[in-house]
Amino acid sequence: MRWLAGSMSRGGCMVIVKETSYNEVGKPLIFVLLGYIGIIFLNIIAAYYSRTPNLYFALSALIFILTTPLSATISFKRAMGRKKASTIILYTTLLLILVGILILAYGIYSLWIALTIRPLIRNFEFALIIPIITIIITYFLAEYLEKKIPELYWRFSRAVADRVRGGVSAAATAIIGPAIAFFGLLNFDAYFAFLSLIYAIIEMKRSLDEIRTTSKLKKNLDSLNEHLTKALRTIPNIIKIEDLIFDPANQFLIVYSKFAVSEFLDDEVIDKIVDYALTYIIENFGIVSFVRIEVDKSKVEKIRVALPLKNGDEINEDFNASKYLIAEILPNGEIISKDIIELRNTNDKMIGVEKARELVKKRVMIVGTKKIDEKAQRELNGWFTKIFLLKTNNLEDAIKHIAKSI
Repeated sequence: MRWLAGSMSRGGCMVIVKETSYNEVGKPLIFVLLGYIGIIFLNIIAAYYSRTPNLYFALSALIFILTTPLSATISFKRAMGRKKASTIILYTTLLLILVGILILAYGIYSLWIALTIRPLIRNFEFALIIPIITIIITYFLAEYLEKKIPELYWRFSRAVADRVRGGVSAAATAIIGPAIAFFGLLNFDAYFAFLSLIYAIIEMKRSLDEIRTTSKLKKNLDSLNEHLTKALRTIPNIIKIEDLIFDPANQFLIVYSKFAVSEFLDDEVIDKIVDYALTYIIENFGIVSFVRIEVDKSKVEKIRVALPLKNGDEINEDFNASKYLIAEILPNGEIISKDIIELRNTNDKMIGVEKARELVKKRVMIVGTKKIDEKAQRELNGWFTKIFLLKTNNLEDAIKHIAKSI
């Protein structure tokens, strides 16, 4: 998975920016949208020349379906420009639903004429060929979208692709009546139009449900904010969460996040923190269409350091100890506060991992130790806690060494 990434300086602090890639998500989305709009124009021509109510109903269903790929594309483009998307998408969706309802109403009027006066169908080549083209192309567009958009965005690509596949069902129900009428049973065109009518109503309901989803998401913005804040605060070296913005657009969610990390972290570690945040947001916040993360690499006022103890005043030979010193220090090495904690063993096979987790819960940013086993090291690295391998047994010398190294 690749992200659009960059860095800049703001107020003397390095700012790292990563956001969803236009090439990997935006381009396939726009291609599918343009292809789908082309299919709608073909169906407008087919409905006009064939006059069958089946194609009027199919056209209205296609218009209702259009709300999903269009809102997805608008939300993505607006998000890239840092513009709010929810309002314009609401109005666009309502407009498309209104157009779809007008076409649906005209289709019902045509159905009434076909049932009570005379069959209306003509130009069978339009009534039969265009639905077949619609089935093939809409299926291709849906498959293309799911294959081109990265797997991390599977919820987003699946939501759009499944809706586009609705064009297959709309065209399939619309072709039954004209196909039977082609063999001389003209009245059956109107009879089978009820299937197309039912399907168009189903798609209209789905579009209305998407609008209601926006309302539900807006009501849950506080809980979304709380959820993400809690997730980010579990990482000790995220020292400040500066901004979280959620912009719901129909069923899609745009997320902006800005936070500060400890200045002593390597750029590679910061990249991993950003990737963790991006992945966490996409996997835990529903159908996310766009994410932008800004990270300040800023100065730390206080640093929480943990050291394993032996005999109360010396550093233990190994990371796995019964007692640990947790000290808050200034960048110059001055100790602000000390606290000795005792961590008991509950699982002999996972001693190091358990102790690492407990230190992370206490928001330890740096661990100094003379020796550490692979599992405990992997656990601390997973929470982006910096590890210093020490050579001294003296606590003050160890703290001074750490302060000098950062």
